[in-house]
Amino acid sequence: MKAKNITAEDLSAMATEAGMQVPKAFIEKKLAKINEKEGERSGSSSASPRRHGGRPMMQVLKQFLKSKDIKAEELAEFAQEKGFKVKAERISKFLSNEGCKRNRSRSSSSDSAEREARQAARKAEN
Repeated sequence: MKAKNITAEDLSAMATEAGMQVPKAFIEKKLAKINEKEGERSGSSSASPRRHGGRPMMQVLKQFLKSKDIKAEELAEFAQEKGFKVKAERISKFLSNEGCKRNRSRSSSSDSAEREARQAARKAEN
């Protein structure tokens, strides 16, 4: 999107007429961003995976890992070599479609007994 043929001074004057105090420098900064080419913009302000593909991307990742027969332990070891702290148990859970914390509330009542047993086991470990 390109800015129309309007200057920062014009916009500042229009804002003043409307009863708003908008500094010229602020307007120039915003116009520069508008005029910036799409490919030159900086990356996402969030590191969240949902900003970078979300569920479809996660499903693709699962399918790829399964198709290459990559085990959770291998992936955890690779991640650790690259400086990430990911437990093999967490990767295994991800690959087995057990889901994450967010999906637990959607599980059926038959899963609640298993969930309670896991919680009790965790408490016993601590």
